[in-house]
Amino acid sequence: MRRALLIGLSLTALFGGCTSSPTSAIPESKMDGGMETSAGDRASIEVPTTSSLFHLIDDMDHADENFPAVPPDSSSFFWRGGTSSLGNWFVSSPDGIGGDARIDEIVPPRGDSKKACHVVGSKHDTGVDLWAQLNHPSSRPVDLSAFAGIAFWARLGSPSGKLVVAINDHNPGTFFSAEASQTPWPWLARRLADSEWERIVLLFDDFGRALDTSAVVSIDFVVGSGGESFDLWIDDLTLLCRGACQ
Repeated sequence: MRRALLIGLSLTALFGGCTSSPTSAIPESKMDGGMETSAGDRASIEVPTTSSLFHLIDDMDHADENFPAVPPDSSSFFWRGGTSSLGNWFVSSPDGIGGDARIDEIVPPRGDSKKACHVVGSKHDTGVDLWAQLNHPSSRPVDLSAFAGIAFWARLGSPSGKLVVAINDHNPGTFFSAEASQTPWPWLARRLADSEWERIVLLFDDFGRALDTSAVVSIDFVVGSGGESFDLWIDDLTLLCRGACQ
């Protein structure tokens, strides 16, 4: 089952080593399913600057020399977590899009970050799913129950500014539809500032109590529902530790 969140963007995660991160805000969860009226209309909690809150999944720049090198612009990444140290980014949609996602140059760079996962398109009624497979190529579930949530950097250009973030547990290869009205789980909604980088921290508790964090297959980002045009960038996907990272 996939648990959905409609949100603005921003990711960063790390499973093995810890990385330093700037002070950031955790957006207030909205459980009524509506979109926020503005990007600034939200409560926040300041996360103190520290090097011990987040474990990296993928920074897209492959800067950690402790991991094997991947080919230039590869959609694969090495990380310390689960039963496998290899993951991969994919893009898919019910109307025929499928395959490895693009890792593109950020122009201009976002600070020290020079690359990010990128998908652009339009005219996809059910949207397009950009997803990080955590155990590649088997797609076996990974146990993330020791962690409290995820974080990431993201940038989105679209008429609605709407991004869906979902956690896929137990069901490898299933597409998450942004308009799946049959889902019983609450949705978090907000509008993003157009084409501006934003960092988001999301607690697993926000995805609904039925989310099984001991069996996570992928972390998904869905845009373009209703056929709208979109230009989505995801960078620095991380896991949020419960207290200080070990």
